[in-house]
Amino acid sequence: MMAIKNATLFRFPPGVEIDPDKLEAALQTQRYQAPDASAYQSSGWAPALNETTLLLTLAHGIYAMRRLTTSKILPPSTLAKEWQARVAGIEEQECRKVGREEELTLKDTVRSELLARTVSKDDTAWLIIHSEARLIIIDQASSSNAEAVLAVLQRCYPLDATLIRPRALLDQQMTRWVAGDELPDELHMGSVMHMQDESSEGPTIKMTNVRASEQEVQMHLQQGLIVTLLQLHWKERTSFRLTQNMQLRSIRTDIPLDEAANPEDRHARLLLDACEIAAITRTIIDQVDGWRLNSGDNQGLNEAIQSWLSDAPADQHIAARTVAQHFGIKKHRAGLLLADLHDRRQLAVGPHGFYYPI
Repeated sequence: MMAIKNATLFRFPPGVEIDPDKLEAALQTQRYQAPDASAYQSSGWAPALNETTLLLTLAHGIYAMRRLTTSKILPPSTLAKEWQARVAGIEEQECRKVGREEELTLKDTVRSELLARTVSKDDTAWLIIHSEARLIIIDQASSSNAEAVLAVLQRCYPLDATLIRPRALLDQQMTRWVAGDELPDELHMGSVMHMQDESSEGPTIKMTNVRASEQEVQMHLQQGLIVTLLQLHWKERTSFRLTQNMQLRSIRTDIPLDEAANPEDRHARLLLDACEIAAITRTIIDQVDGWRLNSGDNQGLNEAIQSWLSDAPADQHIAARTVAQHFGIKKHRAGLLLADLHDRRQLAVGPHGFYYPI
């Protein structure tokens, strides 16, 4: 059983260093407090495994934190029914009409009384920072919810990170896998897939318990449909559903570990989840980015950028935006090309994630 059920992924630029002491102090400014009797909701950073620190160091450079939200369940119909009954009772007993201002006061009183005895629900969102992989993993199936959690963190601890979303490339990569291209050694195809017209205007065809080689699947590919969700298995021990937006959903593992037994086991489970998800993400991104960077369309562009950089002063910083504007390409694509040059030791990384010629 995984502690992380879904993973929305963000990446921060090279050169960013996490200061655990400063991060802990920042989280303490937004520490979770249980909602008072009249509050609908309360949220904040809660202790991960103990009652003191909010930031949990899983290993060197790998940190976990828990965003806890408590919501009280008070249906509007219940509030309206009780409030209207109070108003009617006063009017009947005192033979007068309740004024607007008194109505609102009564409504606030009824709301406070109901909230004090209503049922509450806790929602936990784990956020894990993996420094080596430059990843932020947020346990949310919705990218908008994940971005909201990250935005809360960024308000107390500035951390530049962008959502990983190579949508068009990932669609094509998953479609090639289903069509027969070889998967990386660590990945094996599952039996769940979603397919849709490339224009995204048609209905989504959801298939379960199917093999890529089946006639129905191949027929859909011949009709021009693309794969938008694909179940994969990582090293035959962890399964997940990869979406076109680079999200990992329904993550499950066969590795036995009783995460509820004691804090040490829960600590180990979170560390295992962080390392598994980071490894999976690296493998998929390597496939997608490698296909893009090694394609014929990019070969000439790579050479042109290298030639342009060779004439740049040694102290000139180079940003993806500058490259994008100079060569008329998308900023994201320029960033990938610069990262590739850095990986091949042709660029150095300075402060704020800027690149410099070597």
